[in-house]
Amino acid sequence: MALVYDLFYRFGRCQNVKALEKAKPVEVRIYNVGTGEGRSVKEFVEACKKATGLDIKVEYLSLWPCDYAEVYSHPTKFRIELNWTAKHTDHQESLQTAWRWQKSHRNGYGLPLATAL
Repeated sequence: MALVYDLFYRFGRCQNVKALEKAKPVEVRIYNVGTGEGRSVKEFVEACKKATGLDIKVEYLSLWPCDYAEVYSHPTKFRIELNWTAKHTDHQESLQTAWRWQKSHRNGYGLPLATAL
């Protein structure tokens, strides 16, 4: 059995924070944010290999009894209440963009590597 996760692009997270600014500050609400589509761990690893050009070594282990077979969001409430949907839904393109960003920002959100040297 494969695990399935809804992994969405980190730039989308920045957009959803902006959407949350529309929420009323005195209310507490919980939103499930994502694309509504899941990917297996194997699909994710293969996409990472393709995006990075690296041979990522993977060791697949047995599932734990508490592991869910599938985990993905149902973002309808977020879309209806805050008028937000994920814009970056192409999984491969998102990973390639994230990898380019990571390569040019080896120190994370600090100074880009070229500037830090």
